[in-house]
Amino acid sequence: MPVSVAIPSLGSKFQDYRDPIPGDSYNWGPTINANNIIYFTFHHSVTKQTAKVDGNWKKECDTIANLHINQGWGGVGYRFIICSDGTVAYVGDLSHGGSAVLNKNDIMFSACFVGDFTKELPTAIQVHSSHLLAKHFITNMPQYPKLDSWDDIKGHKNFMATACPGSNWDTGGDTLRDRIVNDRWDGYPDPKPAISTPTPPPPPPTPSEDYKAKYTALLSEFETYKKTSDKEISDKAKKIIELQGKIEKATIALS
Repeated sequence: MPVSVAIPSLGSKFQDYRDPIPGDSYNWGPTINANNIIYFTFHHSVTKQTAKVDGNWKKECDTIANLHINQGWGGVGYRFIICSDGTVAYVGDLSHGGSAVLNKNDIMFSACFVGDFTKELPTAIQVHSSHLLAKHFITNMPQYPKLDSWDDIKGHKNFMATACPGSNWDTGGDTLRDRIVNDRWDGYPDPKPAISTPTPPPPPPTPSEDYKAKYTALLSEFETYKKTSDKEISDKAKKIIELQGKIEKATIALS
């Protein structure tokens, strides 16, 4: 039974490519029992990163699928391909395990980065997309109850002697695994993820010099009326009250 997957956090960077990709995407590999899935495993393809330049992520996926078919497999070995433009392509149905790690494809799902990470780095957006992909499985896929921790994120080399998925997967200070777990893509090659930053609120308006001048003039006029002779007060009373009201408003605006 085919398994539908949607990852809203990836937006348009998540693409269901099971039908168009060469080979059998639905029946290749062992049948999956959801309760037996305990790992999410990353690989690298050792194929060229072309989509980061031309945006053609489908070509990157087809290249990997054809390599697998040409070595006698029924279809692409991975369940997901993380293309160099950040697209995460759903290429192998989760009802079957594909061919990714020898004798362990019934207990894991595998995702493959496009690129050769013994010679180059993933793109920044690949790291970000891989984080969102792994996070979705850990936090939003309760049908796989044992896949529930960042500790379940592995690399191909954690299961057998191989360079996959690259020289700095989990050794050294700045590892690819740590970057995936912590969504830390800074310093890696373009393209970068398009993450919007909140616009700071505008500063409070500062009273204009013209308004300050009017305020000073109002104060001066008020003081002049206060000094008027007693017999003129009755004629000026309304003006004084009016000026007091204006001064109160001006004071509030300046505070």
